[in-house]
Amino acid sequence: MKFDTLLNLLGKFSLLFFGVAWFMWRRHTRRRIAKPSNLETGTSLWVYWLVSVFALFIYGFLGAMLRRRSVEFPMPISVPLLLAILSVLGFMNTVLIFTGPLVSKISNYGQFCTTRFAFAQATGIYGFLLFMRGTSWIVFGIFLAWALALELLVAPTQSNREKFLRVRRQTNDG
Repeated sequence: MKFDTLLNLLGKFSLLFFGVAWFMWRRHTRRRIAKPSNLETGTSLWVYWLVSVFALFIYGFLGAMLRRRSVEFPMPISVPLLLAILSVLGFMNTVLIFTGPLVSKISNYGQFCTTRFAFAQATGIYGFLLFMRGTSWIVFGIFLAWALALELLVAPTQSNREKFLRVRRQTNDG
């Protein structure tokens, strides 16, 4: 299969995915007009989460296609140093996702989830940058798997909401 054909299929699939996500969001916003608090627990958070997870697969696909074409982006920093820096940043993102300081700064569960999605997404972007710089498939896979695991752990579930509310109460009391 040619590269252009694959990109065309990816574009159509992406449009379909985002079209369905937009339709679900619009349908949900019509229902939640009477209950504004649904923004925190409703379908919109799940749509954001699905788009965030889907983006990780897009990174993997784009990385594979660009590596096939031998596209490498020059950077003024060596690969081992970049790997060390981005690994530390990924670890810091993981710590921030699961610790209280993030909760203490955000009072809205929807903002809290979206911020956690972004931190998890950043780990996948780090892997993509490393791969474009010339690291191995293994490093790329590790970073994408790490980001996917974080995304799965920060899904907007009821148990995550309860944890948010519990930590939020503790930071307000203490």
